Amino acid sequence: MKEDFLAVVAAHEPEAAVGHQLLDAAAHLRARGHRARRSRPARAAATAAGAARPRGAVAVAFDEFRQEELGRNHQVLHGRVGFRREQHFGVADVDDRVAQTGVLVDDVRSGLDVLDRQHGCASTLPAIPDGFRRTEPDRALAPASQPARGLAGGTPTGPFGFRSVWSGCQKRRRSRRLEDGAKAVKPARTARPAHLWGPLLAGLCLAAAAAADPAAPPAVALRVGTSADYAPFSHAKNDRAQPEGFDVALLRAWAAERGRRLEFVRFRWPHLAGELGAGRFDLAASGITVRPERSAVGRFTVPVAETQAYALARTPERWGGSASLDRPQIKIAVNAGGYLEQLARASFPKATLVAVRDNDAVIQLLIDERVEAVVTDSVEAPLWEARAEQPLARIGPLSRDRKAWLVRSDAGELAADLDAWLLAREADGTLAKMREEWLRGAATRTAEPLRALLAALDERLALMPLVGVVKRRDGVALVVPEREKLVLDRALADLRTEAKRSGREAPPEPRVRALFEAQFEVARLVQSRAVTDPAYQPETLPDLENELRPALLRIGERTARLVLALPPSLDSAAVRAMARDELRAPYLGAEQRDALADAIAALTSPVPAGDAPAPPSSPATGAPP
Repeated sequence: MKEDFLAVVAAHEPEAAVGHQLLDAAAHLRARGHRARRSRPARAAATAAGAARPRGAVAVAFDEFRQEELGRNHQVLHGRVGFRREQHFGVADVDDRVAQTGVLVDDVRSGLDVLDRQHGCASTLPAIPDGFRRTEPDRALAPASQPARGLAGGTPTGPFGFRSVWSGCQKRRRSRRLEDGAKAVKPARTARPAHLWGPLLAGLCLAAAAAADPAAPPAVALRVGTSADYAPFSHAKNDRAQPEGFDVALLRAWAAERGRRLEFVRFRWPHLAGELGAGRFDLAASGITVRPERSAVGRFTVPVAETQAYALARTPERWGGSASLDRPQIKIAVNAGGYLEQLARASFPKATLVAVRDNDAVIQLLIDERVEAVVTDSVEAPLWEARAEQPLARIGPLSRDRKAWLVRSDAGELAADLDAWLLAREADGTLAKMREEWLRGAATRTAEPLRALLAALDERLALMPLVGVVKRRDGVALVVPEREKLVLDRALADLRTEAKRSGREAPPEPRVRALFEAQFEVARLVQSRAVTDPAYQPETLPDLENELRPALLRIGERTARLVLALPPSLDSAAVRAMARDELRAPYLGAEQRDALADAIAALTSPVPAGDAPAPPSSPATGAPP
């Protein structure tokens, strides 16, 4: 315990409920298996209290602290707990008894947060109690040599005698201003007996170390990566402002239902995959397009929206189509490092591309007449057209793309929970309402079970050209029966596990096998066509064992969950029609799409008692032996 933590407590007639809130705060830490080392004073206090369990010591610590310190109108408590960075606070108003309780609990929560950081855990603090308001946040970090300072004071107001203003702000001018206002009412500081520090420290340390109530979920902040430059999915006025947009609103709705806190972390598009892999955030949500290179590093959720890519060009009368833009003298701006840059280079190989790091600056180049065109999508285009305040030609569509959230590869439970929530919100109409509010025109119900299942199959097949090229480079056969058996066994196990967890009846196993065998047949065809296509030259090749194959297994897990979510008795013709629209991976023909559609439809058709389902016909593959 080396550095100072200053907790400023202003309270009047403290309530016993504070103790319960303190214990509730501790439970959130305990639920994550937090094991904080007790200080010597804490161990001594626990022994002196004769507590058989850590919870008892916490109660004793709080009770002693409350009786000795909070019996006065307000006191400044200066304790010592270990932490590496000072925690700074803004100004809080305490207007009633509940809020006074909130001040104490917030100070204790801050101490627990400090201990949490010290021992390497993610933040696990519960929400600020009702009635407690924090304003003017100051979250700048002080130098290690400058501990946080705080002041307590009050002016008479309200039924409980005073209004307390406290601050942990490190700014000297503000501290002096608060101090001057507090001098007139601040009572003389009484000596703090040394025996008070032990019980308080015992409460803080033991709260972090006690055993958890398994039913209490930890209030761990979910770190959400966002570019905050891609309206209407995620945008912010400046680097410090909280982001807004479709993805942000949707995630906040999920967090509210799950009791989770969100922490938004900014990323730049060229660094998205690297920062997700490095664990800088738990998932990314910023209008992210589903692409094979991203599937290789994370877990996509079911799609949340669908868009189309377009080029917006000045002087509409000049252009007759996308070919008219593909000339060396034509400058086309696009956001650097994202999918749209790849699409622009593929769509306009002869044009002069201007890759811009800041997506918000792309349209400004067009407004300033420094480029002839920009590349965007169908939901961002109306915003840019309004901002340009001049007629623009919309050329395209250049592509159709799915937008989804990209979860860390090792966060399977989080991805499954997000998928289940999105499926439910699509079913009850919430997603449709939010698309109408934010996206206006992107009305495709992407999170319906059948469409989401086809999207998962399409994502898997989109990886196959990379798989084929990497196999050829590494001298691995395109057809590996042992690997196919492993994937199939894993999928069947995932299906049984999910069926048991959800209480749903799984389709007959032979029909599930038929679906995956149809996928294998189509995958072999795609691989064989990719390795013989001289035009297919991917810029980077992921590792087969460490990236591509794990990605295929992750997609298989989502496929198993979506198979269980399918409605009964799907119409084969309707499934075929949707499959021809949704299966967009390269090298696919109508025959391959129909084979997969028939296998899906067979999953939901009634099975006569005693009859074994016949597997669907498979397309000719032409795959090498």
